[in-house]
Amino acid sequence: MPMSKIQAEYAIKRLKEVFKKRESEIQERFGWEEVSLSTEKKLEKITNGEAKVKLPINLNKYSSIEAFFDFSEWERQGGLSPEGIQKMEELKSNLTSSIDMVMLGDAKEALQIIETFGAN
Repeated sequence: MPMSKIQAEYAIKRLKEVFKKRESEIQERFGWEEVSLSTEKKLEKITNGEAKVKLPINLNKYSSIEAFFDFSEWERQGGLSPEGIQKMEELKSNLTSSIDMVMLGDAKEALQIIETFGAN
C-alpha cells in the first residue's frame, strides 16, 4: 500500500534522526576539535618570543594579529581523519538512497529501510 505524505515525511524525519546520531558517533570517533588561543594567550606568546613572525607581511587597514605572527604550533582547525571522511560520505550516500527508497516505496518497506539504515 502506498504511503501517505504524512507517513513519508515521518519516515524521512526518522532517517534524518538516525543520520544525526551516526554522524555524531563518527565525529566523536574519527574527529578532533578546533583548538585556538585566546587573544591574551596570543599576546603572551608574542611577548615571550615564542610566536614567529610571518614573512612576507601583507598589511592592510583590517590586518589582525594573525597576519603578523604564526600560531599554527598551538592552534588547529577541527576536522575528520581520512577514514572519518570516508565514513561520512558513505553515511550521506546511504541516507540519500534510503530517502529515495522511502519516497518510492510503501509503509512496510519504509520501516524496514529505517531499521536497516539504523543498523549499519
